[in-house]
Amino acid sequence: MTMTKNDAPHLLSLTAGNGELFFHPASHTYCGMCDDYFILCACSGTNGHQNNILKGLPVPDPNSTVAMNLRRFMSLTRLSITMCIFDSESFYRNEGAELIHAMASKDAQLRRMVEEYIGMLATQPNLVFLAQAVGGFPLQRRPVAEQAEAVASEARAAIATFLAGDWATVTRIGCILLNNAFQSADPAIYEYSDTELLTVYQKGVGLLSEVLKAGFTGTGLRLAMECDRPPQVSTSDILSATERDWFLQWVARHPGQNPNDEPNPNDEY
Repeated sequence: MTMTKNDAPHLLSLTAGNGELFFHPASHTYCGMCDDYFILCACSGTNGHQNNILKGLPVPDPNSTVAMNLRRFMSLTRLSITMCIFDSESFYRNEGAELIHAMASKDAQLRRMVEEYIGMLATQPNLVFLAQAVGGFPLQRRPVAEQAEAVASEARAAIATFLAGDWATVTRIGCILLNNAFQSADPAIYEYSDTELLTVYQKGVGLLSEVLKAGFTGTGLRLAMECDRPPQVSTSDILSATERDWFLQWVARHPGQNPNDEPNPNDEY
């Protein structure tokens, strides 16, 4: 029997050959803050259904293309309570091909841009705030070098995942770091007249930033739409957003300790 979009709400999930997903959101939506099923969680009343994540969806085909990964992301936003304001179908139809071409063309330059930004992190006056976004107060209290290393790790994960088109696994703070890299880039090298670079910024990083802002609040900066799934990238060393979460790792190492308390000088981080 051939399945259509109209059949999808009656299924747990359905993956199309182009990477797009059809599913009933209620079957897969959880609170990213407490990890409870979204209907049962006590957080939804305070964040207006923001900070929800998706769990249990089929993993992408290991041979997925950038286009397939982007189609997956677009289909997820269409069924999101907060991100559905973004007309993903029209965007992909009208802008998708140009964006994918520009991302491929500027791949090496974009990775270099992020590395240059990473090289400046230790001297950035806002590093302490970026560290808090990546690892909460425990990371904010660590030495500058350790803060920069943790922020750099998230920036590298963000650019690799972004260029792979697997935007569903890009965290909001990761996207903010990509935006910062663009803003900090040397205009003599990364020229504003470069139409492909401008396409990546406006129709890629800028757009993703707005979509994630609609979905995640300031307390959900470490969240991605699919937090628990490893990114679909060419290298296998990038963990899921949940697994690489510096704050969650700290909590696991310090059971029962309030992360807002002053640290014990004898603690090992």
